[in-house]
Amino acid sequence: MSILSSILTTFSNATADALSAQNARNQIWEAVQKASADGEITAEEIADIKKLAAKLDIDASYIQNLRLTVLKDLAQHISQDKTVTAGEMQLFEELTKEINPIPVEQIELKQIYEQLKSLMSEK
Repeated sequence: MSILSSILTTFSNATADALSAQNARNQIWEAVQKASADGEITAEEIADIKKLAAKLDIDASYIQNLRLTVLKDLAQHISQDKTVTAGEMQLFEELTKEINPIPVEQIELKQIYEQLKSLMSEK
C-alpha cells in the first residue's frame, strides 16, 4: 500500500461538499509533501494525488501551482550538497516536462535547470 493510499482511504467516505476548500487544499498539500519526502515521486503517488484531487474537487490551476512548488523544493533539496547527480537531474527534467508550465514559469524553471546543471557531478 502506498503512502498516499492511506490518505485516500481516510477520505473515502468524505465528499467534497463536506470539506472546506482550505481543508481540501491542506489535504492535497499534505499528500504532495508525503509523496516528495523521499526526493522521488512515483507514478503511483502521482496517480493517488490526482485521485484525491478529483475526489476533493480541487481546481487544476491549484494542482499546477503545487507541482511548481514541489519542483522548486526538489531543486533546492538536490542542490543542498552543491553536487547534482545525473539521476537527480533526470528526475528534475522528467518532472519539468510533466507540469506544462506557462511562459513565465518556463523562464524560472530554465534558470533553476541551469543552476542545477552547473552543479552536475562528473560521476
